[in-house]
Amino acid sequence: LLNHMLRPIKILQEKAAEISRGNYHARIPLKTTNKTNRQNPINNRKDELTSLSLSFNEMAQAVECHMKEIENQSEQRKMLLSALNHEMKTPVTSITGYSYVLLHSKLAEEQQKEALFYIDSECRRLERLSGKLNQLISLDYMQTETPEEKQHISAATLTQSIQQILTPIAEKYGILFHIKSEENACFVGDLDLYLMLITNLFDNARKASASMIQISIAPNCIAVKDNGNGIPQDKLAKVIQPFYQGDDSRNTEGFGLGLALCEKIARIHGANLKIESELGIGTTVMMLF
Repeated sequence: LLNHMLRPIKILQEKAAEISRGNYHARIPLKTTNKTNRQNPINNRKDELTSLSLSFNEMAQAVECHMKEIENQSEQRKMLLSALNHEMKTPVTSITGYSYVLLHSKLAEEQQKEALFYIDSECRRLERLSGKLNQLISLDYMQTETPEEKQHISAATLTQSIQQILTPIAEKYGILFHIKSEENACFVGDLDLYLMLITNLFDNARKASASMIQISIAPNCIAVKDNGNGIPQDKLAKVIQPFYQGDDSRNTEGFGLGLALCEKIARIHGANLKIESELGIGTTVMMLF
């Protein structure tokens, strides 16, 4: 009788031991009452042990989900570090080469200036890369804000901030820049992150040789449309991956981090990032709520 009564506890002990050994799929079998399940000492009980078994299974499910999330994050960071290592090789090699020439060779003043200019350019490129990576990692660790901490952002506030940031850049590069905003649009979240998303999309469009960029602000959508080079259809799904630069719209000025940042910002705000593009016509990137 004691063995029969203690059997459910032994099962709990065995499953807990399995999880401790790394088998996160372990569960206590709990099924409805029928003839085939009578041999399971927990199946047909309606007492504290059944409740404990249900709680154990819920805990095991939560642990398994958490471990999968950790494994995915670890894999993503490995890929990010590998891509970063590849991305840094070119500027570091150039800086090392020019530095060696300056230290060990006699160069004309014009050649020295050219070498120093190139070293300065590559150092600034590494600085921009570092900044982008810091933003990307910061978004990975960002915690969900409480309702009291979230900002309510009106379309007018967002429009004014965008104009202040992007109008001088548009004038500098000769880009026709226009904002189409609906007055009743209002967003909840972080204004700086919204601006980061829009400026990254604007910068991507500029690098894609766009001469016209339109930003649309509606209650359920923020969109940036350009008439740049466009992205091939078979590469649309890959462009949000960090360091991906496989499409013709990018040049050596970028790192392939802009859309990865935008995708994370959209996800933090409970939105989806949708990209529509056609080669030679242009690209539209939408943050859909």
